[in-house]
Amino acid sequence: MDQQLELLSRDATLHNVFFAARPDATMAAHTVGIVRDLHRRLGLTAAPIPWERLHVSLLSVGGFSGSYPLAVIDAAIRAAGTVSMAPFRVEFDRVASFSGSHGQRALVLTGDGDGVAGFMRLQEVLNHTLKKAGLRLPRQPGSSPHLTMMYDENRTVDFAIEPIGWTVSRFVLVDSLVGQSRHVHLGQWFL
Repeated sequence: MDQQLELLSRDATLHNVFFAARPDATMAAHTVGIVRDLHRRLGLTAAPIPWERLHVSLLSVGGFSGSYPLAVIDAAIRAAGTVSMAPFRVEFDRVASFSGSHGQRALVLTGDGDGVAGFMRLQEVLNHTLKKAGLRLPRQPGSSPHLTMMYDENRTVDFAIEPIGWTVSRFVLVDSLVGQSRHVHLGQWFL
């Protein structure tokens, strides 16, 4: 009986811990406008991602069940504090859809080449810094840098937009509480 109670009392929260860049207020407002336009033009009904969760994923630290290992998080925080890179301008020039989960697709802002080169450089620097600190990182997804605006039913879109962006001057370590639509910031660093 005690073993059953112990199993029931265990925290089953899933944590997805990753580094991300967050858009500034002007970019977040532009994103809201694009979402409104997508709703109008395409007849979408999906809710947009709330502005406080808008981000561009940079590097996964790992997925954890119950709680995240403090030693891993502490090492990631210490390593992130050593990142040295100048702020950079990013621009997205496309709205596209990527595969999502549960039969939905992510509608995203994305771009190519120079517009997202700074993100790719920051990903490389973070990856090198964390590995140098001895962290074993999970396999990283190979998708291009993007900002997810919403999830919709299996709709495929891909069209050009007037370039929009912001100057990335900081990055954060996020604990995404899976299934709770909640992000907790574990640290923030300025470039």
